[in-house]
Amino acid sequence: MAFVFATPEMLAAAASDLAGIRSALGAATAAALAPTSQL
Repeated sequence: MAFVFATPEMLAAAASDLAGIRSALGAATAAALAPTSQL
C-alpha cells in the first residue's frame, strides 16, 4: 500500500504552480481572442 505525504510547503508550491498556469492560459486566451474574433 502506498502512502502519500503532503506538507503545507508542498501544497503551497503546488497552488503557486497552478496559479501560474492559470495566468499563462488567461494570457494566451486573451492574445488569441482578438485575431479569432475578427474572422
